[in-house]
Amino acid sequence: MMRIQRTSLTLTILGVLLPIATGLAQAQGQDPGETNRKTYVISGSVGLAGVKMQIHGFPKELVTDSRGTYTVNVPEGWAGEVRPAKDGYEFSPAAMRYTPVKKDYTEENFRARVVTFTISGKTGVAGAVMKGLPGDPITDTNGSYSVTVDYGWTRRVVPVKEGHTFKPAQQIYQAVTRSYTDQDYKASVLTYTLSGHAGIAGVEMRGLPGHVVTDRDGHYRVEIPYGWSGTVAPTKRGCRFEPARRNYSRVRADMQGQDYEVVSLKVATPSSLGGGRPAVLVIPTSGVVDAQVVAQMEEDMQVMLEILRDRLSESRMDLGGLIDYGDFFGGQSGEALYLEGYGVVFVMTVDFPLSFPSEQASEGEPEREVDPVWQRARQKLRSPSIKYRYGAGRRSAAAEGISLEEFQKELVEALRHAANVRHIASSDRIILTVIGQDERGVYGYRGSAGAYGGGYGGGSRSASGGSSGRGRGRTYAHSETYNTRGDGLVQTSSGDGDGNVKRNALGDVIYEARRAGAGPTVLTMQTTKADVDAYATGEIDVEQFRSRVKVLSY
Repeated sequence: MMRIQRTSLTLTILGVLLPIATGLAQAQGQDPGETNRKTYVISGSVGLAGVKMQIHGFPKELVTDSRGTYTVNVPEGWAGEVRPAKDGYEFSPAAMRYTPVKKDYTEENFRARVVTFTISGKTGVAGAVMKGLPGDPITDTNGSYSVTVDYGWTRRVVPVKEGHTFKPAQQIYQAVTRSYTDQDYKASVLTYTLSGHAGIAGVEMRGLPGHVVTDRDGHYRVEIPYGWSGTVAPTKRGCRFEPARRNYSRVRADMQGQDYEVVSLKVATPSSLGGGRPAVLVIPTSGVVDAQVVAQMEEDMQVMLEILRDRLSESRMDLGGLIDYGDFFGGQSGEALYLEGYGVVFVMTVDFPLSFPSEQASEGEPEREVDPVWQRARQKLRSPSIKYRYGAGRRSAAAEGISLEEFQKELVEALRHAANVRHIASSDRIILTVIGQDERGVYGYRGSAGAYGGGYGGGSRSASGGSSGRGRGRTYAHSETYNTRGDGLVQTSSGDGDGNVKRNALGDVIYEARRAGAGPTVLTMQTTKADVDAYATGEIDVEQFRSRVKVLSY
């Protein structure tokens, strides 16, 4: 009886302990509170080691192994999400969500992607290599660049292009965690110095960048860009240089001592064309002359003198004719002088006083689209069969009533033809001087003279003037004594006692005393080549041109 009771007690205790032991075994590896419940497996791959797998309801951290895999047991009925996380990476999908779990979930895989950022900006120049950035990108035609870098990227970036410098010279990036835009640089082209000596001042160094002109000592200096190529030719009117030009190809260093030598040519002298053609004189100030340029200028000045002579000889301008100085000027009826850097002066001498009745001026000649006058005068000048006669005369019937204003207008109109004179700068002056006869008469001069610019060696000469046919109609006899000092000045005295006359070596007569009431004997008109060109091309009309011409009479 007692044995039966002990056996029953033992079975009772075992019946109580066995369920307890079984429950403890099932609880191992499960979350608290999940005892006596069935569990399921969730597993998969992320492809990256060390990824934290954040699981709802599991406080313990779960990390992917070296193969990038993970495994977790969840109790039956569990609901939540599994979310991978690692700095510098993004995952797809971002998380996986589960409703109450009633089965195992394997192959729950994620795809990892490195987080990237953009670095971009401008350098201001195309073709610059951005060394240090991934792939060493090159700036496009706009000088722009853009590149992608990984999370945490660290590097120094240096823009490089041959012949250029950049500011800043470099930029350093440390552990990038964001994008960087507007990472700009300022590019500057390397420059070199090209310098030398051209011999004289005012030489234009054509071909060099900008407007380069030698200074007063003949030196020049200019900054040229890296890799510059070109041809440099020193240019100055009336000058020729040796070498005539220098060629440069892809300059990559300073170029010093790029000198030129001025080649001196024969200095021009007054033309000696004969046949009664006008005398012209070109005076250079640079010390050298281009013979071809001088010849062209002399020809143009002679043509202009021919135009002026024809204009003064027209019927409405025929107030007596031009003075013939005879052998003194070789029968020439006018003179022209060009002084480099100043301008050209045309001098015409007529045998009538510049005094006119006061009347309303007539309208000027209409502007021509072409310049046939210039062509006709050139043809006459070159034709050996045409003879010119000038001398004392009288006022024609058509010219008796012409006013001083009309006379001036005619001459102003004639100035337009000076636009054809070559090699004159736009800033140079164009001056026309008409010397008229004093009321007392005009001096005629016969004899011979020395060369331009020199004085007489000494001696004496007598001359007689002709009567004018007007005014007092008297003939003047006078004597001259040459200055032996060679300064070109001579003194003459008139034979009628009205006053002294001073004449220089060129035969110019200056009246030191005039009869009271005599009209003006000199008329001077002055303008610029720029205004003449503007009038000739129609940029300004005749009235505007007249307003720009300065007129003096005395």
